Amino acid sequence: MSIRRTIYIILLLFSLHAAGAYGVAADQRFSVSAKGALTTDSQLFPNPNALDEIARAQSIELNSAYGGGVEARYFFSESNLSVGLNIEYLAANQSYKTGSPFSQPRSIEDGYRVIPIEATLYFTIPISGDPVSIYMGGGGGMYFGKRRYRINGTNAVPVRSTTGFGIHVVAGVGYRVTEWFGALGEMKFRDLQFEALNAVPGQDPVASRVHTNGIVFQLGASVFF
Repeated sequence: MSIRRTIYIILLLFSLHAAGAYGVAADQRFSVSAKGALTTDSQLFPNPNALDEIARAQSIELNSAYGGGVEARYFFSESNLSVGLNIEYLAANQSYKTGSPFSQPRSIEDGYRVIPIEATLYFTIPISGDPVSIYMGGGGGMYFGKRRYRINGTNAVPVRSTTGFGIHVVAGVGYRVTEWFGALGEMKFRDLQFEALNAVPGQDPVASRVHTNGIVFQLGASVFF
């Protein structure tokens, strides 16, 4: 078989596959997904405005952040592209003690709460298809967060926090259990940052910055309509 004929056959098979995929997309253009999320690594920088570079770079490693969210997604007709709008809630906590042998140790409870709102453009890889689809995507988001900070049982009340902005990339696999219901698994890499200002009553406010740079693992279920 000649190379040209082989190319024609491959193109024909790809066209038939694409036509079948477009037919399904034309009937069901929307999905809503509920997801659970685990973020593996995040850091809290307690001295983000310090003049000394070493002090500015010091960070506290936080435990894994857990949360969940909901995403609405629209599938463009006759295309492998779709766009999604996602809102999540993530929380991380860490307990530790500070002090020296010559001072009273302090019990610290530290962490954060953040609400990411992200828009993502997805591309479904053409070689995949029902019931399994493989996709990748990228986009940007806004992050509304607060630091949760307690010293010896006393709350450091949030005074102010900045809205963070960042980008992300995602890769995932979807499985259509039925025509209208499916499951998914995703890995997301995102640059989530925000700054916060907290104050213990009677003391000056303390600035901090939260940064997550780990992998976000997500599992969820989708409804198509």
